Amino acid sequence: MIKLHIPTPLLKNSVEILKDSPDKERVVLWLGIEEAGKYLVKEVFMPIQETEKDRFWIPEGGMKQLLERLKVSRTMIVAQVHTHPFEAFYSRADDTWAIIRHLNAYSLVLPNFCASTGETNFKKTVATFVLSKRNKWQLVSNNNIIVV
Repeated sequence: MIKLHIPTPLLKNSVEILKDSPDKERVVLWLGIEEAGKYLVKEVFMPIQETEKDRFWIPEGGMKQLLERLKVSRTMIVAQVHTHPFEAFYSRADDTWAIIRHLNAYSLVLPNFCASTGETNFKKTVATFVLSKRNKWQLVSNNNIIVV
C-alpha cells in the first residue's frame, strides 16, 4: 500500500481550514506527487464548494478551479480530507460525491467537524480509507499516514 506523507505545516493548515466550518461539512484536497512508492503532499487546496450539515459537493466552478490548479502545479489529488458532524466513517454521500477515484487514493474523515482534532492528535481521530482495485473505499490503518 502506498503511504501518505504530509508535512506538519500542511497538516496544521488543513486542520485550521476544516475547523473554520463548525456546523457544516468541509473538504480540503491534498495535492501532491507519487514518488518512490509513496505520496508526497505538496499543497493543501480548498476548492469552491457547497456544504450542508451532512454533505459537501464541488460545483462546476470548483471543478474548473481545481483542474486549473492541478495543471499549474503539476500535481495530482492524493487525498480528500473532510469532516462529519458526528463519528468518522465513510458514508453513502461520501461515495456519491467523492472527488477522486484513482487506485490507492485516500479519503480521510474527521469527526465532530474537526472540533477536537489538531495536528498532534490527527492520526488518533481520523478514519482513513483507500480506494481498492474493486473501486471500493476500504478502511485502513492510520499508520499509513506519515507526518513529516
